[in-house]
Amino acid sequence: MEAQSIALSCKRLIDAGVQPNEILILLSNTKVLSQIIESALSTQRLSYVPAKADSLIQEAHGRFLFCIIRLICNCNDYIAYRALLRLQPGVGIQTCYEIAENTLRHNLNFFNLFHNPIPQGVFNSRQAHAIEGIRIFISNISNWQPTDTIDNRAEEIRNLLSRWYGENGIELLNSLIERLPGGLCLEELRDYLSADTDEQQAGVLKLAYDRLGLTPPEEGFLPKSIRIMTMHNSKGLSAQIVFIPGLEEEIFPGAWRRPYPGLVLEGARILYVSITRARLACILSYTENRTIYGRYREVPPSTFTTQTGVIFIRRSSGLSDSEVDDIFSDIQNL
Repeated sequence: MEAQSIALSCKRLIDAGVQPNEILILLSNTKVLSQIIESALSTQRLSYVPAKADSLIQEAHGRFLFCIIRLICNCNDYIAYRALLRLQPGVGIQTCYEIAENTLRHNLNFFNLFHNPIPQGVFNSRQAHAIEGIRIFISNISNWQPTDTIDNRAEEIRNLLSRWYGENGIELLNSLIERLPGGLCLEELRDYLSADTDEQQAGVLKLAYDRLGLTPPEEGFLPKSIRIMTMHNSKGLSAQIVFIPGLEEEIFPGAWRRPYPGLVLEGARILYVSITRARLACILSYTENRTIYGRYREVPPSTFTTQTGVIFIRRSSGLSDSEVDDIFSDIQNL
């Protein structure tokens, strides 16, 4: 019932004149919530951008691509070197820690480890092998320039991604290339990947299209659809209307947070940040019964519901016509 009410509310808002991309649905648990929300939106024939558990650069192969581009644009990017070291298949956190400790203990320059011969007697064979892997990788991209274009380097990037991540790496690059102009340079790609919001990415693309003298896409640079995403991925975003469903104890904070006060507080912070994504209206909701991991059962409301300072109203439908009219009237005055 919750998902259907949200979908119906979205339809009424859009019918009243709200732009679909000004509606944001934030999820605390995609495994439990995304499928039913997306199904309800599809039933109402509404276009949406589906939820992803992580942004591109939170995936290992996405971070790998991001590190490549960062090093091309700034060869002194120490964080990119550290990240690449850990992203190597078979290289664990302990090995990376030991390399860092030995580097400090012997007063070595971390940058030089990947550009000069490895010092003798400092690192054991496992650590030296991990460093050598990055040295070989760096040598493969040593002649790349920030002004190189995606078209120029796409095949080489595919080969590098495939070597470490197989088909997943190739699919990642292909999906990225499909939505970007081939003349986009690597420096612009870095800015696009590091952008916090859709709006920032749209700004990067607009400048690139202007530089290349290309006609902007007919649909514009921002998706003209309802956006669904995790609470974590909403950083820096905003929308006129935000829906936050699933405020039940079993989902948010959830069983894995409850034993640890610090994680519960972190959940409260995430909820607060999610609420502040709304420029005009934020609709919080929970249901009394839900199927969670295959079991349909009664679920108590989240402890966070008593801390929001709002009164929850029992209802079996979405926003009323008068509520939609009030919201749209307020939008006109933004």
